[in-house]
Amino acid sequence: MKIQRLDFYLDGGTVAVTTEAGTYFVDRRIETNTWCAIYDKYPNNTGAMVVNPDTAALLWSELRSNSIPGYERAIETLLSDKNKGI
Repeated sequence: MKIQRLDFYLDGGTVAVTTEAGTYFVDRRIETNTWCAIYDKYPNNTGAMVVNPDTAALLWSELRSNSIPGYERAIETLLSDKNKGI
C-alpha cells in the first residue's frame, strides 16, 4: 500500500490518506470519540465504517516507513498523536 498524498480538513485535523488501494480518513476531528481511528469515508458521513484492523495496521506502518516530500512534519504529528492516544 503506497501512500500517494495527504489532504487535510479544517474540522480539527482529519487527514485523508490517498494510497494506490484507495483513500482512507484518519479521524482527528475536534471532540471526536474515535481519535485516530481510520475510516473508509469521511468520518462524519453516514455509512462511514472503521477499516479492519489489518488495513489500519498496514496504513500506520506505511506512514511510519514512508517519507512524502513536504509532508514529513504532518506524518510525524499523526504518528505522535496515534502513539499518545490523544
